[in-house]
Amino acid sequence: MFEADAHRARRNGLAWVGVIESVWAREGEVRVRELIDLSTRRIGAREGAVRIVSLARDAPDRPPLSDDDIRRLKAGEIVRHTLREADGQDWLHAWAEVRTAAHPTALAAVEPLGHEQTFVRMSHLAILGATIAVIAICALLAIALQLRLVGRPLVRLRDKARRAGAGDFSRPLVLSQRDEMGELAAEINAMCDRIAEANRRVVDETAARVAALEQLRHTERLATVGQLAAGVAHELGTPLNVVMARAELLAEGTASTADATANGRTILEQADRMTGIIQQLLDFSRRRGPKMGLANLEQLVARTLELVSPAAERAKVRVERVASAPVFARLDQSQMQQVLANVLMNGIQAMPDGGRLRIAVG
Repeated sequence: MFEADAHRARRNGLAWVGVIESVWAREGEVRVRELIDLSTRRIGAREGAVRIVSLARDAPDRPPLSDDDIRRLKAGEIVRHTLREADGQDWLHAWAEVRTAAHPTALAAVEPLGHEQTFVRMSHLAILGATIAVIAICALLAIALQLRLVGRPLVRLRDKARRAGAGDFSRPLVLSQRDEMGELAAEINAMCDRIAEANRRVVDETAARVAALEQLRHTERLATVGQLAAGVAHELGTPLNVVMARAELLAEGTASTADATANGRTILEQADRMTGIIQQLLDFSRRRGPKMGLANLEQLVARTLELVSPAAERAKVRVERVASAPVFARLDQSQMQQVLANVLMNGIQAMPDGGRLRIAVG
């Protein structure tokens, strides 16, 4: 734009100089000065001025031109210089030689550059504002893209990692992106699926092991019951003989009423005794799940001794229990009784010729 303006100004200046030279040749210098004064009054002094100056070296109105500028004027060029006045305003000075004058003469035009400088400053401010606006828009677009492509996926990846750390492997993470974030989400989903599958296998294997262990414990319990069965059968023999003898007396009908009552009471007592023996054996052999609770170890040992005492009597082993204060512990009574029974049976079997088995709780 500035080059076009400069070219247009140069063309107008040459045309103006051509008019001045033509008038100067036909009507003389006085007419040219009249035309210049008329033009100056019309455009105003603030918009510029045109005057005639001498190029003679000793002329008082000779413009501040160098020898190179003089040569350019002689060659028909328009010489331009920007000069700053005392008030700080820049002015554009242009000189063109009037070749029809009798003496070396030039036409000098002066034009203020305030409007041009204001335009340049406004242009600079507009360019600066547009640059800042473009930068701001680009920054906003970058932030929006960062939140959409990076920020939100990272938040969802973080939440998925926290859920996985808490043991929640459900709800797979779905990202529509086809970049590294999408690949990372797919890998995290695959990892969670593998961990969940491994956890399911561990749970199934643990349940199977617990079931196998419980089956083993029940088998051991049944083996102990088998070992106790012979002693229990022997212990049941005595009350059965008593019951049979009393029943025979009742069947003969020779007993008095008092004797019949006594016989019935004896039969009832022996039946209760046999029922207790059988109930102990059934309780010991019954399968139960683990049940933790507070138990009195003294009473637990006493019940276990009652269970194994028939086997000890058959093996001629005297079992002694040292009395002590009650001792309480948190345990599974069924499993602890099985352990005690196994230990006592091992002790009885270790003394085939009889002996003494001493038990103390403390």
